[in-house]
Parts: sequence; C-alpha cells; structure tokens
Amino acid sequence: HPSTFESYVKNINLGKFLEDLEASNVDVILREVEHFTEKEAGKRDQIVLDYFGEDGVKRITESIVRYLLSSPKLKANAKILDVGSGSGLFTVKVADEIHYHIPGASFYAMDITPVMLSVLTRKTSKITPFLGIAENIAGSIEYARKYLEVSSKFDAIFSTLTLHHCSDVKRVFRSIRDVL
Repeated sequence: HPSTFESYVKNINLGKFLEDLEASNVDVILREVEHFTEKEAGKRDQIVLDYFGEDGVKRITESIVRYLLSSPKLKANAKILDVGSGSGLFTVKVADEIHYHIPGASFYAMDITPVMLSVLTRKTSKITPFLGIAENIAGSIEYARKYLEVSSKFDAIFSTLTLHHCSDVKRVFRSIRDVL
C-alpha cells in the first residue's frame, strides 16, 4: 500500500469515491473541489484569519481545546478527528494545544478537497489526513484504510466551519456518532 497522502490521493477517482460513499450532490461537490486550486488552498488560512481576526481564531481554538479537555477525560492515547479540516488552520492549532496536555494523542484530518489536505501535510506530519465526506465518515475511513493507517473509531471529534457545506446535517451527526 502506498503510505503517503499524495500517493493515496493519486489512487482515488473522486467522482467514483463520492458515488461509493453515497454523497449528496456529487456534481456540486466536484465543482467545489475544482474551485480549490493550489493557489486558493494556499490562501485559505489567511482568508479565515482575515474574517475572524487573530483573536477570533484564538477564541475558537481555545473553545475547541476546552471542550476536548473537559469531562469525560480523554485517555493518554486518544484518537481525535477534525471533520472538514480544510487546510488545517484549526486542526494544527488544536493539535498543538492538546499535545501539550496529552502528548500521546493522535490527530486525524478529514476533508473532501485533496489540495486542502495537501496544504495541511506541508504544515505538519503529526496529523494524518484522509479524504472523506461528513455524511459518511465510516465509509470514508474504510476507503482510506486501503492506503493509510487511519483509526476506525475516535475518542473525540470536532468540526469547524463545515456544516454549511453539508446538505444533510442529520446524516452528518449520525455519521459522527457511528465513529465515536
């Protein structure tokens, strides 16, 4: 099996992947993915920072970290997933903070946009990225496990700025429940 994210992505036909996962609005998703070129993905962090400001990003990150560190306490080898991670702006910040408190925690980042996850891989090797849709996380994981070491269950899941991209929010929450 290829072990790098880039070789994993090259082995996936995104249209077939979305159909296999029974994604809603496959054509819409494919158009959105095409929109996020390398240039656009590289600017994503700055766009989010411009929108929320440094203080806003810090508050969001602190809120996620506070939630993850609240009861019930995560175990020393906790597996944590960011659903809809994009380029990983929040994923990296949250992972850095959590690793301070729980050094053995493992982080995973799932997004449907390969180029966004490629940007994340250039930021850190401490987060395992994989392609997927929020409406079918278990199926996304199953697909990824053919190529990468991805946990099938997680101790905690967070998501930032993702739900407005999802057409079936109830399905998203069922999908999250299935892998917790």
